[in-house]
Amino acid sequence: MFQLSLRSFLRQLVESDLSEACSSSLSADTDNTEDSQSPAPPTSVEVYVDMLATCPTTYESAVPVFRMMSHCFNQAEQYYTISEHCSDAVALGQQRSKAYLLMSGFESSEARQCCMHKRRVDVLETILRPLSRKHYLMLCRQLMFELAEALTTMRDLKQRAYEQVRQAKTESALHYARKANSLAKRALAFYQQLINSYARPNQLCRTLSEDEIRPLMLAHFYSARLHSKLFPATREDRVQNLSKALSQYNYVVSLVEAHLRHNPESTIGQSEEVQIARDMAHLLPPKITRLHRGERLAD
Repeated sequence: MFQLSLRSFLRQLVESDLSEACSSSLSADTDNTEDSQSPAPPTSVEVYVDMLATCPTTYESAVPVFRMMSHCFNQAEQYYTISEHCSDAVALGQQRSKAYLLMSGFESSEARQCCMHKRRVDVLETILRPLSRKHYLMLCRQLMFELAEALTTMRDLKQRAYEQVRQAKTESALHYARKANSLAKRALAFYQQLINSYARPNQLCRTLSEDEIRPLMLAHFYSARLHSKLFPATREDRVQNLSKALSQYNYVVSLVEAHLRHNPESTIGQSEEVQIARDMAHLLPPKITRLHRGERLAD
């Protein structure tokens, strides 16, 4: 029944918008996609409906779905604007970002995956910039978190590129290391914005609900990870990065423990991130001490 209803909806959509959807190309949405990689949608309505109604498993089968989604987003965004329909406009932007995220999974090129995530960042930043933190605080926090996640994914892709050329010790290796650090710092800035949107630390454990404390805990946890992954220029930089990571891991543990004292029924203490934070709070101090003594540690 659902499949029949979906096909009926898709047929109406394709019949009304096929000509406009066909004229748009995936390259407009994915940073210079070559025409050979972006075949034009079939002119037959039924063939196109079949393609849209089938779950894509390859890049080629995902292209027409992504193209139609982009077309629909463009149409919807003409009506749902930030100034007139703020919440709906934010939801549309988040869905467009998700479309880029899903499409990146079909990309074999890491460089093009990075382009997809760059588009995500552009979309989310455009939405976040005009939002009032006072009136749309929860939406702002969601966008900050998603932006930090997208930038972290880009950082990880740059690190992979660095790992592929690191043995050569060429200028390109330094470029990837610098780019990874730059992206990590941008992600850290958004996590810090999210953290700053909460009340003072001594008020948190009493006022935060279960749904509110998890994003805050994760912001500190992922900030710790990013600090530990920064490429250091010197031994002192590495000590400083690991010390900041340790501070964040310790804060995760203390935040959760304080929350549990006031909310003993909470299950947040059982989350994987908290367990990792507890482990890292014990593992990092000896590592930092060894670095202070001048020992050379494996990366």
